[in-house]
Amino acid sequence: MDNAMQPPRRMRFSFESRCRLVSLVLAGQSPQAAAAVCGASRATGYRLWRRYREGGWVALADRPPVPRHQPRRLPPELEQQILAAREYAQAGPVIVAAQLGLPASTVWKVLRRHGVSRLRQPVREPVRRYERKQPGELIHVDIKRLGRFWTVGKRIHGDRLTRSPHAGWQYLHLAIDDHSRLAYAELLATESPTDCVAFLRRACGWYAEHGITVERVISDNGNGYRSHAWAAACHELGIGRRHPSSQTPDQRQSRGARQDTGSRMGLPLRLPQQRPPRTSASRIHPLVQPTPTTQLDRRQTTDQPRLTRLWASQLAGPPRRTRARPWRARARRCAPWADAAASESPRRASHVCPHHLGRTPRRPTRKEHA
Repeated sequence: MDNAMQPPRRMRFSFESRCRLVSLVLAGQSPQAAAAVCGASRATGYRLWRRYREGGWVALADRPPVPRHQPRRLPPELEQQILAAREYAQAGPVIVAAQLGLPASTVWKVLRRHGVSRLRQPVREPVRRYERKQPGELIHVDIKRLGRFWTVGKRIHGDRLTRSPHAGWQYLHLAIDDHSRLAYAELLATESPTDCVAFLRRACGWYAEHGITVERVISDNGNGYRSHAWAAACHELGIGRRHPSSQTPDQRQSRGARQDTGSRMGLPLRLPQQRPPRTSASRIHPLVQPTPTTQLDRRQTTDQPRLTRLWASQLAGPPRRTRARPWRARARRCAPWADAAASESPRRASHVCPHHLGRTPRRPTRKEHA
């Protein structure tokens, strides 16, 4: 148990305590006395004094807990090869280990030791922002679905109780001008094409009150914005419709940036499988699938096969003959002989059959003795 007069353990072995111990030794005290003052052992005092004499004040800092001799550590040449493979493949330790034929855990330890265990994020192009020259040239329209509630829920109370069951949803319709960033929003009950068209008419009227004439509107591919009612309303108001592409430039770049992954990992290129052209479609037995004709009458002819019970029995083949089990046939042969012998001697009724003459007779049971 530590003495109440001694400093805490972390303070006794901190960098400041080591410097204080060495300062006391330099002031004229012995390492043992200086260690006792600082709350350390005699061996710790001499060890810190030796480290100071070998490397100065810097040697008193914390050292990494790595053994001096590691006979199983990889040679530096192999570690450099792992780092080069990692730099070339830009992949994780599993893929690099598969390329070099090493365990994945070994590759990960080498990467972590050199500080490259995490891949660097690819340099992305700066986001190209645009802005229209005049207000009203382009209006962005979108919908945000919001959950309704009647009282404060689990986010505030911190539990998982449902306090607003079947509250439903409400939809926030939003329109923002691309140049002035002037926004108009309404909270509606649905996101149907009818509500979308009504919101567009009210938004155009509100922008007109502020001196902005809407020329174009851009929206996503939602059902309300792809409907005929939306197209008719835009044509009536003289507004051009715009829809963004399915993929943004960033998505196209991210999808096409890793097309050479197989070559970087050292995998063989996989060519598309080529098959010889098929001359005709594969057919089954003509009994089941007759030869097609160019034109068939509505009424089936007598020579056209049908899959009735008759045809099903022909397809099934001859009936399979089951072979009787030998022990049942032997029992049938032994039964009359045993009945005849039982009338003469009940004790010999169990082993007088000629099929059991060469075998050792079994001992009769108590019932047979009786």
